[in-house]
Amino acid sequence: MIGLQEMLLQTNGDTIYFFPAWPQDWDVHFKLHAPKNTWVEADLKNGKVKIIQVEPEFRKKDIEIMKNPAAHLSCRTVPGSSGVSFTCTVRKHSVTEKASW
Repeated sequence: MIGLQEMLLQTNGDTIYFFPAWPQDWDVHFKLHAPKNTWVEADLKNGKVKIIQVEPEFRKKDIEIMKNPAAHLSCRTVPGSSGVSFTCTVRKHSVTEKASW
């Protein structure tokens, strides 16, 4: 349960991040508690965010909508003589890491 909550809402200081790890093509409705005696309710439907309610109201200014960076990430593994090479592409940038086991 906590893993799903972390996908929907995370905080850092006063900032409340919505959807930091949630796939943008998954519809969801949630109502969760946040620090500083705050609770929030929101929808993500067809890629559109609707903030339904934030209590206390003044905390609305602390909300930041994030898009899941993993939605633009694709990775593949390539076995090699010295281990496995991982190549991940984020949008148009490519990073290669090597690991052995």
